[in-house]
Amino acid sequence: MEKIGKWLEGKHYIGGEKITLPDFQVFNEVNEVIYLMGVDISGNANVQAWFNRLNEHATFKTHHEKLGGIIAAMNAPKAE
Repeated sequence: MEKIGKWLEGKHYIGGEKITLPDFQVFNEVNEVIYLMGVDISGNANVQAWFNRLNEHATFKTHHEKLGGIIAAMNAPKAE
């Protein structure tokens, strides 16, 4: 989280002021460590603000909702 926090210093997103592909990639990694490993990101203000910003970003929400639907469909029990 420290490294990600440094990437975000003075910026809204990893690449600057616009959301870019690395934001999606890093978000997925951060999301995994939060939910699968119980890591708390609240101690890093840059990461926490970025994570919240992405969760509220309309484009990001749209893509993650679609991805969630695809993952759910892949994990659904198969009809026999």
